[in-house]
Amino acid sequence: DISYLSRTWALVNVTSTDTNLNDTRFSWAGVNETFATNSGSHYWENKTGLSEANYTFYAWNNDSANNRNFTASRTIIIDTTRPTLFLSAPNSSYTHSLNTTLTVNFSVSDTNGASSCWYKIINTSSNVIISNETLTGCANTTFGVPRSDTYNITLYVNDSAGNLNSTEKTFSV
Repeated sequence: DISYLSRTWALVNVTSTDTNLNDTRFSWAGVNETFATNSGSHYWENKTGLSEANYTFYAWNNDSANNRNFTASRTIIIDTTRPTLFLSAPNSSYTHSLNTTLTVNFSVSDTNGASSCWYKIINTSSNVIISNETLTGCANTTFGVPRSDTYNITLYVNDSAGNLNSTEKTFSV
């Protein structure tokens, strides 16, 4: 089980029951620890100030006869950094020809990979959305516009932790 978090804390929370329960503990990034807080059969620890990294944890309990039970290992990936994004086309430095296929050409970089990319094109004179498309596999694509005018394209990307970045360009046809 892997979870991505865009914050610097994680809550480890388990329920531990046994008629003769002796101890409930957990392992965090290879270090055995005692839970900071419990209430009845509920145990929890708030791990704070975490840096961007992968953290694996699991919990276990044992009873007075030294019988033990373990949870499955869980991994969280702390990722608080937005993906980087560069939009190279359409080119905003010249007027494109009408009835020409235009290209959305961009590059994305993220430590844990981009999760999704999409773009929106708006006609700036009428503020009408011309296109709002998801880019499968965050791949470059092509598009057309209905008339000569000025348009704004906004490109969005988010990563597995939900960190979002966007960039925009204005271009003319």
